[in-house]
Amino acid sequence: MKNLFANNKFILNLMLLGVFGGINMGILHIVINLYCINLGATSSQLGIIRSAQGLSVLLMVLPVGFFIDHFGARKLFMLGGWVSALVILFFPLVKSVQIIPFFTAIMGLVGSMRFTSMSSVFLTHLKGMGNGKAGWFRGSQSIGLMFLGPLLAGYLVKSLNFTMSFVLLSVFTVAIVIFAFFVFAKKSDYEKKFFDPVVFSFKDIVKNLKLLLRNRTLVRASAAEGVSIMCFSCYTTFIIAMALRVFGLSQQAAVSLVAAQGLAFISTVFLGGFLLDKYPVKKLYLVSLLILALASLILGLTKEVKFLWLGAFIFGIGLGVVNVINLACLANIEGKKGKITGFFSLSTSMGIVLGSFLGGIIGDVFGIQAIFLALAPVCLIAGLILHK
Repeated sequence: MKNLFANNKFILNLMLLGVFGGINMGILHIVINLYCINLGATSSQLGIIRSAQGLSVLLMVLPVGFFIDHFGARKLFMLGGWVSALVILFFPLVKSVQIIPFFTAIMGLVGSMRFTSMSSVFLTHLKGMGNGKAGWFRGSQSIGLMFLGPLLAGYLVKSLNFTMSFVLLSVFTVAIVIFAFFVFAKKSDYEKKFFDPVVFSFKDIVKNLKLLLRNRTLVRASAAEGVSIMCFSCYTTFIIAMALRVFGLSQQAAVSLVAAQGLAFISTVFLGGFLLDKYPVKKLYLVSLLILALASLILGLTKEVKFLWLGAFIFGIGLGVVNVINLACLANIEGKKGKITGFFSLSTSMGIVLGSFLGGIIGDVFGIQAIFLALAPVCLIAGLILHK
């Protein structure tokens, strides 16, 4: 009973760390987006800024997974946090949109250390908790990343200037690092089993990568993650610019569209675990991606503001179902969770890169709403493939 309480306490602290980390990243992403729009960034420039972060994550996530299994989640998280706090301070000094992708790329590198560390630890514990809790950690992150973060970002930029907003974000990042030091202070029995030191070499990476590629559950989950993150990346990168420039909404209302989508996502990942016990995974993948296709059509075709809110909520539900399925599948895969999470995160970063970069080009050529129209057939095709 004592060990059970200690483990639950650790999970609660880990989820709280996820909330704080999500708030930090949620505010930062919105503030950077608004800062770039204020500097006059075009759709393609917004896409490049976002995809630069995704590209750096793409290069880093797999090595980070191996580093976690070798050095431990605590060390990787701490390193990523300290570098993040330092880089954030430089943003307000940049007055050219062309330079910002360099800084977002660095944030992607160190951000992968923080979030992959937390995710791998949670997945290690999830198998003993049950599939009904599969979405809990992603949900806790999303409370900050998709809901509280965007709302606070709008308030910060409205009440303070951009410089003070970035300074406060840097201080908040340091506070999170200090909290993480105590959360990861002692390894649980689960971590002692899975996060033991291993001999780290390039040959080991190649060998384990081949083994991971043979796991059909992991490959299917990674494919679904790639498509869903492509949709998420397009939404968070372009919805604010679309609301401001096409529909003439206020800055606060535009940011609230991100929070609305986040609220629907959070509700789904916390409450949607029961779906895994009632329906086959393949059917759930099909339904969730059809929901995303519907939301994309609404956002791409609407001429009325009220349908933006409807599209936002439906979008969040679709993303939430995909996440619940994926996390449950990953938790049931045997092996060290650092490697599994690192491989899975490759698809996350690829989704960010493709969604942001291609979305930016489509937005400049055909208009910003066309970005969402283009997502609909992608989701439909992916749903049909994963249903087979």
